[in-house]
Amino acid sequence: METTPLWTDSRVAANIRLNEIKTEVKLESKINQLQSKIDYCEDRINQIVYQLYELTQAEIKIVEGK
Repeated sequence: METTPLWTDSRVAANIRLNEIKTEVKLESKINQLQSKIDYCEDRINQIVYQLYELTQAEIKIVEGK
């Protein structure tokens, strides 16, 4: 059984926390900043998963709906 690397768990936890903070924040500039961080975290998580499962570029396009 494979275990998930700890750094992946921390990225997921960070992404969840950023989304929680985003719902509490009212300033548009702060919301945009948080959304940029969330987008970056989600992209990195996706890249890690793609590498973990050794997906090809064609498979990644299918997963991403492109």
